[in-house]
Amino acid sequence: MTINVVKNMMIKSGKQILIVDDEELITSLYQDFLNDYGFNSTICEDGIIALAAFEQSDIPFDLVITDQTMPNMTGTELSIALLALVPTLPIILLTGASEVIHAESTNNIGIQHILQKPVSLLTLKKIIDTCLDPSI
Repeated sequence: MTINVVKNMMIKSGKQILIVDDEELITSLYQDFLNDYGFNSTICEDGIIALAAFEQSDIPFDLVITDQTMPNMTGTELSIALLALVPTLPIILLTGASEVIHAESTNNIGIQHILQKPVSLLTLKKIIDTCLDPSI
């Protein structure tokens, strides 16, 4: 399998974020926004590619932001696979308003936050900060 990682930007903060969504416009928007805050981000278009990128990365990821509805693997399925590898990995799951995802079931999996799309970038930034520094 070839890993088709859209972009991997090395920048100053050292915090590595994996962004997973099948909509390129969304991943590019998130990546540009996070770049402005000094994060290093890798974007993948589906869960299978993201899982392979996660497993093969030389630099560990500090956080994962994933969409729920994607081809080949849902965000929940990806989260279960990633948390099996790194049980303490912070994960933010994004979902459309029409999807029914219960906070209790995702908390049992280990997903830290569920956000309904569309998500304001400032809200996303606050949640990211909380995930990376729980004292905030």
